Amino acid sequence: MSLDVYNVRVVVWIHFDILAPMAAAKKESPFSAFGIIGILIVCYYGFNQVDKWDPDSHDAESTITAQANWILGESKYCTSLPEAATDKHEAGYAFEFANCDEGPSHLVKITFWGREEQPEYVQVNWKCVRNADQLTCADQGGVRNSRSSL
Repeated sequence: MSLDVYNVRVVVWIHFDILAPMAAAKKESPFSAFGIIGILIVCYYGFNQVDKWDPDSHDAESTITAQANWILGESKYCTSLPEAATDKHEAGYAFEFANCDEGPSHLVKITFWGREEQPEYVQVNWKCVRNADQLTCADQGGVRNSRSSL
């Protein structure tokens, strides 16, 4: 079951089992119902953001396009296209190739901050920083697959 379907079920349950009886009994002021609805909205969007973010780093040998003039400490916005399932990776593997600019391709060690599998996206956006010994890329969201659930 996707997280979004679960959230909708929780909101419907809270509305019919908690808010409706409160309104019928008129024991609470209308501001408390608005407060509960506000908290639900914050929780819903918070859970969706947590689902997108992976607090763990992943080191991967990946191919990246980079021009020679990318200086130490400089950041660039890059994109990757999640792959179909292979023998090596699950569907949506997003670390295989990162396109940062028009430079040549290089196979390098990259530390990714984000989920390895992102099948709900057709494109994943990264903010990559060149360090002295490697690159570090942080997940910036992406372009959703039109077939994925909302």
